[in-house]
Amino acid sequence: MAFDFKAVADAIAVRFGPTVITAPSGESNVAQSTAVLPAAITDEPTVLVFPPEIDFSYGPSLRKAYAVFPVRFYIYQVRSDERNATLLLNWMSALYATIGAASDGGAHLTLSSTVNMATMSNVQPGKLTYAGTEFDGLEWSVRVNLGEGL
Repeated sequence: MAFDFKAVADAIAVRFGPTVITAPSGESNVAQSTAVLPAAITDEPTVLVFPPEIDFSYGPSLRKAYAVFPVRFYIYQVRSDERNATLLLNWMSALYATIGAASDGGAHLTLSSTVNMATMSNVQPGKLTYAGTEFDGLEWSVRVNLGEGL
C-alpha cells in the first residue's frame, strides 16, 4: 500500500466545493474546487488545492507522513483598491468548520484507511494572483496526518 496524495488533494477539494460549502448570504456559491490546477481561473469563486510539502517518518512496521496542502480561494477579480473585509469575514465563517467535522468524515477526508486527521490552519485574507490575474481571496493550509502499516 502507498499514500495516495492525489486522492488526499481531491478529497480536500471536495470539502471546499459547492456540495459541502454554503455561500454566505447574497454571494455566489463556489463555482469550482479542484486539485487539478487550470491554466487560468475562468469561474469565480474558485478553490485550488496545491501540491503539499511532506515530512515522512518511519517506525517498526509503520510509515507516517505529515503533509501540508496550500489551499487558495480566489473569490473575485480585484475591481478596485478597496478591500472587502465583510466579504472575506463572511467567507471565513462559511469555511472554517468544513475540515475536522468528525460526524461526516471531514476529520479523515473520508479516507480513514490512511488519513488520521486533517485540520485547517493559518487562514490569511488578501490579494492572490493566479496566471497573471489578481483576486481578492483567502489562503490557508490543510495539515494532514497520514499513517499506514508496512
